[in-house]
Amino acid sequence: MIDTKQEKQKLERVIAVFTERLKESDAFDLVWSDKVGYVLLDISPDYDYVDTARRIDTAEELCRLMLEDVALDVLLLTENEHSYRNSRPVGACRDPAPLAAGF
Repeated sequence: MIDTKQEKQKLERVIAVFTERLKESDAFDLVWSDKVGYVLLDISPDYDYVDTARRIDTAEELCRLMLEDVALDVLLLTENEHSYRNSRPVGACRDPAPLAAGF
């Protein structure tokens, strides 16, 4: 569960930034559980099961996951054959913590 009220506020700011992406995505959903906090669900392509469920504890973690998703889309749209993990990071994208710290 989220440790502090401050961390929950930071998470809510990250969620606000990625609201449209979260709404429009067919591949994942972010839900709230009173028992464990925010949970990111990876949804199967045919919508008949949840592939994985991951508890989100920090704003930095959610920011990193969302940026990875954006990076993957960019690689697919540009038909780049590199994995986002193998691509060369630039600037603040090297570490999402500075981006999330601004939330």
